[in-house]
Amino acid sequence: MQGERRQAGGALTGLPQRAARWLPAPLLRRLRHAYRRVAFPDGYFRSVRLSDDEIRTSAYEAYLYGGRDAWRGHGAFQLFFLKTMGLRPSHTLLDVGCGPLRGGIHAIAYLEPGHYCGVDFNESFIRAATERVRAEGLADKAPVLRAIHDMALDEVAGRFDFVLAFSVLNHCNREQRRRFLACVPDRLGADARLYVSHAAWFADDVLRGTRLYVRRIVRAAADVSPDLRMADWAWREKRPPVFPIVELQQRA
Repeated sequence: MQGERRQAGGALTGLPQRAARWLPAPLLRRLRHAYRRVAFPDGYFRSVRLSDDEIRTSAYEAYLYGGRDAWRGHGAFQLFFLKTMGLRPSHTLLDVGCGPLRGGIHAIAYLEPGHYCGVDFNESFIRAATERVRAEGLADKAPVLRAIHDMALDEVAGRFDFVLAFSVLNHCNREQRRRFLACVPDRLGADARLYVSHAAWFADDVLRGTRLYVRRIVRAAADVSPDLRMADWAWREKRPPVFPIVELQQRA
């Protein structure tokens, strides 16, 4: 497990790292996902356990898509996107699957104190997130960071103006997605919006029996902003896997 986590390119697909560098990005993603489904049936990121040393040195930056080179850009994009969708410092944000705060650290710095809540199913990621807040000097922002059990959003207090599931449900199975979509409305405030990225798997029937409806689907960078260049945020592919992003709201 340690060896597989330490090489974010080839090792995560079961391919030699040199070969992985030459494969087209869409094919590499498919191979990576297929490998993880077989090797980690309960979910790859659920199986990762960060050591104290990995947390202290931020070694986990290499484990997420894009590796360390893309860490800052991919994270900053999440806040850029939410601000474009209307997020303001006075709003509250629930970040589901926040991980070690690749995107969350930017949101914490932007939002008013106490307005960010990050949850994850991996307890070691929450420990890393807590250390990240301390290291970045953002403790006075008083973010709420906690580990939850699977999709148990009933363990989270309050309702939020924005809920983000960034590259989370694409790593889940159908039953996990169903549970999330069924329970997340209880965390949505009036007129709140939910954003689900990396949603190539999405189909209207997954909302059957829920209180959610599709407000719109952001299918490409131009749907966010006409002059948006994803390469500015460290995405090198012509069609970054972040899209489509589904915007959902709760029925009145």
